[in-house]
Amino acid sequence: MRLPLRLFALAGAILIPQRLPAQACVGAPQTANGWAGLRLAIASVKQGLFGAEGGWRTGGMVTARAQIDRVGFDDQTPTRMRVQAGVLVRDAAWQFPACFTGSVRYTHLGELNIITVPIGVAVGWEVPLGAGATGGAGPGAAAGAVSGAKPSLISHIEPRLAYRRSTLKGFHDVSLPFSVVGGSGVSWGRMYGGVDLEWSPSESHTWAFGLRAAVGF
Repeated sequence: MRLPLRLFALAGAILIPQRLPAQACVGAPQTANGWAGLRLAIASVKQGLFGAEGGWRTGGMVTARAQIDRVGFDDQTPTRMRVQAGVLVRDAAWQFPACFTGSVRYTHLGELNIITVPIGVAVGWEVPLGAGATGGAGPGAAAGAVSGAKPSLISHIEPRLAYRRSTLKGFHDVSLPFSVVGGSGVSWGRMYGGVDLEWSPSESHTWAFGLRAAVGF
C-alpha cells in the first residue's frame, strides 16, 4: 500500500468510531458569518512565507475559504505567488466527524504556471478549556452567542489528493500529488490563534510551518 493510502486508512481507523459533539474542520473563530486572518510561516524553501485568508459560512453547512500567500526568494529565483479558493461541506446531522473539501489553486513562479485541484477530507475536533466550559456546535455549525463563548482548543487534519497541470513555455506536465494540511489553536469568541503545518511528500517532501491569527465577524 502506498504512503498516501496508508495515511488515509490510518485517519479513517482513528476517526470513524468517534462520535464528537463539535467539529472543527478548519481552525477559525466561533462566529456565525466568517473570519479574516493572517499567516506567517517558515518553509522548506528556506524563505519566509506570508499569507492572508478569509472565510464565509452559509446555512451552517458550507464554508467557503479564500487564501493567498507569497514566498520571496533571492534575485536569481522568481517570487512564488499562490492563490487558493475552495469550499468545505458538512452537515451537523452527520455522525462521521468530517468535512469534504474541494478547491482550486493557482501558483505562479516566473514563467511557470501551475493549476492544482485538490480534493480532501478534513477531520477535526474541539476540546473546551477552562472550568465550566462545554462543547459547542463547533465552527461548522457557527456558534451564535459569541459574547458568552468559552475558549476551546481546536485541532484539524486534512489529507488531500490533487490533479495538477504545470505549464512552462508551451510544455505541459500532469501529476497527482498528495499533501496533508493540519493545525491546532485556541478559539475564543471572535478571536483565533494557533499553528499549522503543510506537508507535501509528493513534491520533494516540501513543508511549511506557520503561525495563524484570525478575527471573526
